Amino acid sequence: MNTMVRGAGRSAATLILVAGLVAVAAVAAWWQIGDQSSAGPEQNPEYAVPPPDLPAGAETAAGVACLVVVIGVLAALAWATATRAVRRRWWLVAAPAVLAGYVAGACLRVLTAGVLGANIGAGLAVVAGVPAVALLTLWSMVWAAVLATRRS
Repeated sequence: MNTMVRGAGRSAATLILVAGLVAVAAVAAWWQIGDQSSAGPEQNPEYAVPPPDLPAGAETAAGVACLVVVIGVLAALAWATATRAVRRRWWLVAAPAVLAGYVAGACLRVLTAGVLGANIGAGLAVVAGVPAVALLTLWSMVWAAVLATRRS
């Protein structure tokens, strides 16, 4: 098999794993932050984005599972770095990916918060959060592609 083809396959798989890490970190953040509504249901709050209607316990189960995955990935990377099984440069992939996920989760909590009147935080989340998540994710994916295709 051609080295270029193998490198491309490894790079594609790595990019999928980075995207997955961003997603599980977002769910973990969503669960850890919790509902940010300033208005109770009896006050008929307004939402920038309606929160998902999840069955009881589903949010906790998903949040705990995703947090375990994030901690497991970071612990495995720390162990692999300490034993020199992987280069320290892989932290340039993992740390921004986890940060992107946590920013995304925080932004989603702000967007789904029930408020009375205008949700100024939702506008800030879109204006500042979306570019931050995009840049952090792009950074992680570029470094992942570079590191996955390098030999040394």
